[in-house]
Amino acid sequence: NQRYVKASTPASRRKDQPTVFIPVTDEEFMTVSTLVRRRAKLDDVNHVYKYLFDHFKVENNKGSLSTQKMTAMGLSIIGSTGQAKLKSLAALKLLHISKDNSVKMP
Repeated sequence: NQRYVKASTPASRRKDQPTVFIPVTDEEFMTVSTLVRRRAKLDDVNHVYKYLFDHFKVENNKGSLSTQKMTAMGLSIIGSTGQAKLKSLAALKLLHISKDNSVKMP
């Protein structure tokens, strides 16, 4: 009688603990297409993710954030590399980007 234990992945831990910040791992980041990632770096993606996580999950804000608001908050998300950070997080299903480029967390 063997018991099978489900491997704990960052994605499964995020589902189990939705209010605990778990950074994107290098392994997860490399699953995102290079066309989406472009020149974005993992550290920069995690910085944006942490900031948005705190805004939506810790501070419990419900409304979406526009590009202008995120820039005013100090996030560097302007230009193709900045957009690649957001699109990488969206590809990992960690946030949603609407047509007007505002973001929300699921």
